[in-house]
Amino acid sequence: MGSHRFQLDTNVECKMKIAIVGSRGIPAAYGGFETFAENISAQLRDIGHEVSVVGEKGSNITQGKFHGIRIIESAYRKGESPLKFYYDSLKKASFEHDILLVCGVGGAPFYPIIRKKRNIIVSNVDGLEHLRDKYSFLQKTYVRIAQKFASKYSDFLVADAKALASFWIQKQNVPSSRLKIIPYGTHKPAGFNPDVLREYGLQNKEYYILVARFVPENHILEIAEGFRVSGTKKKILIIGTHENTEYSEMVLKYKSENILMPGAQYHREKLDSLRAGAFAYLHGHSVGGTNPSLLESMSAGTVCICHDNPFNREVNGEGQLYFRNSIELAERIKRLESKSEQETSEYCKKSMQRIKDFYTWNNAANSYNTLFRELNG
Repeated sequence: MGSHRFQLDTNVECKMKIAIVGSRGIPAAYGGFETFAENISAQLRDIGHEVSVVGEKGSNITQGKFHGIRIIESAYRKGESPLKFYYDSLKKASFEHDILLVCGVGGAPFYPIIRKKRNIIVSNVDGLEHLRDKYSFLQKTYVRIAQKFASKYSDFLVADAKALASFWIQKQNVPSSRLKIIPYGTHKPAGFNPDVLREYGLQNKEYYILVARFVPENHILEIAEGFRVSGTKKKILIIGTHENTEYSEMVLKYKSENILMPGAQYHREKLDSLRAGAFAYLHGHSVGGTNPSLLESMSAGTVCICHDNPFNREVNGEGQLYFRNSIELAERIKRLESKSEQETSEYCKKSMQRIKDFYTWNNAANSYNTLFRELNG
């Protein structure tokens, strides 16, 4: 860990200047890191810290503030120029902030360059990005290099799951004393609005739902095939961006009267209603740590059938439904539809209890606040 330290007010809740870097910005309208940035920044603001979020070029926030959180706009867009975005974002955040909470490892090679004497860098390491099939060989190589820089030049690392922490300790040789597990949180669902279901031509509890980007590691292709093979009379609503890739084209071939693919939906209240009205949520994510979409479905009281991997089992626990391929998914769908309403409600109760026990933004923010105060001495 870096040797730099600086004096702060020694009040019970000492005020710090914290910048969240690496997301596309807030309000959240893209993915997990944006949801994280929006919720953690709000919680840290409520504790009493001065919080900034660095977002990409083209932010819709015109006054430089979002609910009391300062918005700093990068000169670049993350999707178009990721390296320029990371460098510019880190440089702008480094001048006047005590803590740089960095989402992901993409900017880690710039840490030695941008670090000011007073900065403390905390890296939220994200998932196992080097395993994502959507990345080219060159991109995967860069991710591995960035992981080395993050492990060496971060003052502290945060993983959102035990399975993810194990990778950094065992493969990157990060001492456990420099890494902490802080799970993500999720919001309390909005009230159920049946009008949202009618917009999509759906009936309550007569459809499955899946919310994910169309990339191989989310196993949408296997889910579409398993759903078709199951012979269920229900529909499936697949919410996600149709990226212009060969994989997306393969998935879109399954589009039919019962397999609906209307595109992306970022309206939180609508998504809450769609999850609450679903018979079950199908979750295929396999590379990341704690996935926000799974947490949101668990919180909504939806039965979750998850891809069988250590991350999903850690989040949703044992005694739930898991699948490894399309054949197993078809069997799980048949099994679930054969159960009584009382039996299916037991899955939901267990999931909702895990949310209350482990996955709230309040818990996450308190853990970050404690960590930041300890790092500031």
